[in-house]
Amino acid sequence: MKKICFNSKYFNVKDTLFCGQVFRFRAFKNGYLVISGARAAYLYENPGKTFIECEDKDCEYFSRYFDLDTDYSKITSLLIKNEEEIIKKAVSLGEGIRILNQEVEETLFSFIISQNNNIPRIKSSIEKLSENFGEKFTFYGQEIFAFPRAEKLRFPLPITFVIPKLRWCVLAPDIFGAQSLDQ
Repeated sequence: MKKICFNSKYFNVKDTLFCGQVFRFRAFKNGYLVISGARAAYLYENPGKTFIECEDKDCEYFSRYFDLDTDYSKITSLLIKNEEEIIKKAVSLGEGIRILNQEVEETLFSFIISQNNNIPRIKSSIEKLSENFGEKFTFYGQEIFAFPRAEKLRFPLPITFVIPKLRWCVLAPDIFGAQSLDQ
């Protein structure tokens, strides 16, 4: 396991995860498990520091995923000089939010699923999709399912079989149509 440490002023775990840009995370120990594709990381905070623990092979991936090479302190200092009060307020309220660099397929499918849904239902739908069609792996003793690649969603089954299994109806044609984007 590899541990990455970061200044929590510019990386607030809860603010980043709950701002609506990612849906595959869950409470774990003193923080959260974040799942992306077939990878997982454990995020938590101690006073003034944010920690990311992941497999050694995934360290570079999660550094990019959480945009750790971007200096948010510079961006913040430039934006805070703006004359518009609304910009200053937005900067102060969102100072610890990181912009995530997510995998395109997972982001697209999450967006499609998010139409006319609330966050708990979006999270549940994405988990069901992963549990039914993703590869199983273990991280910190937790059974996790990878987000399925688009080619795994080419079903030889009649669509009426798949929809009830996932409890989708309206979104299914969008999901199954979007899977052709990888070609």
